[in-house]
Amino acid sequence: MEKVGDLDLVEPLISKGSPDTFTRVLKKWDFDREGAVDWYHSLFRTPPSSADTVWWFSEYHVDFIAALYPDKSAHGDRIARRDFLDSRYDKNRMMKNVNSFTIELPLEVARKLRWDLEKLGWRPDNFDERTWILHGPDFRLMLLVQPETSRAKLRSIGFETNPGVEKKDAQLIGEHIELSFDGSGSGWIELQR
Repeated sequence: MEKVGDLDLVEPLISKGSPDTFTRVLKKWDFDREGAVDWYHSLFRTPPSSADTVWWFSEYHVDFIAALYPDKSAHGDRIARRDFLDSRYDKNRMMKNVNSFTIELPLEVARKLRWDLEKLGWRPDNFDERTWILHGPDFRLMLLVQPETSRAKLRSIGFETNPGVEKKDAQLIGEHIELSFDGSGSGWIELQR
């Protein structure tokens, strides 16, 4: 979530009409300084839908950025991920931003994830009965629906490249990961079976 209080708005949207209950937790981060600071709030189904598939919605605690960067001016209610990562951005790196995932999920888990995201305004497309595509504000999620006995698997990660990254040939990383580029500012990491 990008603004203080967003998680308070999300919780009733995803829980209304859901047969599941939800748990909210405040995580802490120990900076190896003078103790832990409040880090982020997370919201997730209780119990998780499956032992190998868990997702949550999170919101940085309002004190986290100020604790991380105590020498900067007052941070107020800045809690966006960009506030945390801006100082680490390097335009010389190949990858700029992750913008999509393709995931294999058992049917019931896929239904619950789709439910949550649609309640938050994500737009669904059914490519076919076993391929669901969900479009968020700046992210795309493709769900490859599998039989209930299947395990969840991450199949690919899409990303934007920084300006100046030329089209490169596909690269095999180990035996099961292929890195590819389309030559127009994006690429993907394909996880082979």
